[in-house]
Amino acid sequence: MFYGRIKRFLKILLSAMLVLSMISGCSASKTTTPTGKTPGSLNVEFTEETTVPSGLKLPDLGAASFTVDTGNKVSGAVPLAGDALTLELTDNAGLHWTLKVPAGAVKWPETITMTALTDVRSSDIPGKLAGVMLEPDGLRFDAPAQLTVSGSAPGGSAIFLSGNANGSSVTFAMPGDKPNSTLVTHFSTLLLNWGDEDPDFEAIRERGVEMYKTLAQMAKEMLKEKIKVPVPPSLSPHCVGQAEKEANSKKLAEFENAFNNPEMPLLEYMLSIRTQLQLSGSSYIDSAAENGLMQRMVSKADALISKYGDDAEKLTAIASAVMKTAYNASFEGGAENDAAPLLTKLGELYVKAIDKFFLKLTKEHDYRYVEAIVDALRVAHLLGAGEHISYEELAERLEKALHFDVKITCTCQIVAQKYIMEASFPIESNTLGQQLELKGSGTGSLIYYLDSGDERITADAPDFTVQLSVTDFMPCEGTAAITLDGFTPEYETYYNEKGIPMLKFPVLRGNWSNLFYDYRRFDPVSESGFYKFPVALNVGKAYAVEETIQVSDGEGGTGNLEFRLEHTPQE
Repeated sequence: MFYGRIKRFLKILLSAMLVLSMISGCSASKTTTPTGKTPGSLNVEFTEETTVPSGLKLPDLGAASFTVDTGNKVSGAVPLAGDALTLELTDNAGLHWTLKVPAGAVKWPETITMTALTDVRSSDIPGKLAGVMLEPDGLRFDAPAQLTVSGSAPGGSAIFLSGNANGSSVTFAMPGDKPNSTLVTHFSTLLLNWGDEDPDFEAIRERGVEMYKTLAQMAKEMLKEKIKVPVPPSLSPHCVGQAEKEANSKKLAEFENAFNNPEMPLLEYMLSIRTQLQLSGSSYIDSAAENGLMQRMVSKADALISKYGDDAEKLTAIASAVMKTAYNASFEGGAENDAAPLLTKLGELYVKAIDKFFLKLTKEHDYRYVEAIVDALRVAHLLGAGEHISYEELAERLEKALHFDVKITCTCQIVAQKYIMEASFPIESNTLGQQLELKGSGTGSLIYYLDSGDERITADAPDFTVQLSVTDFMPCEGTAAITLDGFTPEYETYYNEKGIPMLKFPVLRGNWSNLFYDYRRFDPVSESGFYKFPVALNVGKAYAVEETIQVSDGEGGTGNLEFRLEHTPQE
């Protein structure tokens, strides 16, 4: 029953938490927000203080000693996207340990290690013990990993424990969504106590019940205190540079810590003990204490939505608090029903935020909001608010919002001959994915020709088709790339002073290819060549691109290729 409840409620939460973890690399705003009591009936008080006072001393089972088997370890890099990382090893007791870390569980690339422990023993903790050390010590995940143990050694039910890297402060760990597994939200030493037919196994159950009762009494005292909620930081939802991202991740972590305390550490510990005991046959539970703490967390999250939900720059912090509150509610039997309205409200906030993000994109030409718009829709759909806007509707809006008018001017000097070609046409987006691409086509013309060696000679050329796309669209880095299949007529016709045609020849085509040879690329799929020009992307300006590419062949031939992309949204 316990496993089924977790599986039902957590699938959406874990997916949304991974998306939110990617969104939360954001930049701080200087906007200030008033503090005080929130409107309505919630008895909460907002505070700017994010420092968590010490003093909440939680009981533990004691300490354990062990030897780290440095010759039996596995390592791997946690992927930021794609498939989960899986690490496996078998210790000398015959236990097979499997650690599965979801992609995106960390914000930065991180290499982790699982090392087997031997000779695990404790004078404080009854029963058989085994374990692994997870490093780097203290690493926290945005979405939990899962550690599973198998093999013939357990021989029955098992209780997972966690402790510090030196074996101190051993506590009960949170069970996973299948037998003999535990959820890992941060790295420490993970221990296993097993053998439900051993008399010592009953002793640890009794220890757990006594610890749970102590925690329940602490909870009841805490419920008498006023609820304090930290003011969420203002964080821009668009992408930023690495240094700013790290600084804002620290601010977000400080807010999350302040929001969770003091209720959540106490509640998580109670839930860890109670669920482990339930799996080993104990039925003791203090619903009033657990529900009381969970209701305080729900009230805090609801207060954030009520007071700050319309502030799009606080949405990242609010979402983090709401999602993790709902996640923890899934372990507190039936409390997910109390948290469900929070998720609905959060999804609706993201739908509203999409309109605000579009204004930033269309009115302020802040192209960094493209990714924020797509991410906001993804979260809204994960939280069940997708009926308000579909992917198709959003794609159509983005197509209109990402409308540009492009002007290309190319001046070529070939010895004494000067040519000027020009083209103007609209381009727009044709994708909703993370890899944004703008495309368009139009007609180019030879608008000027002068032979300074013999001005009596004139020339004209047929118009030509121009295919242009903007790729590598990276507004956070302020860069993009413009690709062309070429920019010359098929041929030119040259006339004498009497207007009689003298020559029809593709002078420009050959010389243009030679001048811009360094920008030529080849597509093996279509087996065709094209030209790719890196350009600066001007975030916050209507002219997204104003770039001139200057080239020379070293023999008197020169070329100037000018790109101007004006942002002209159609909504």
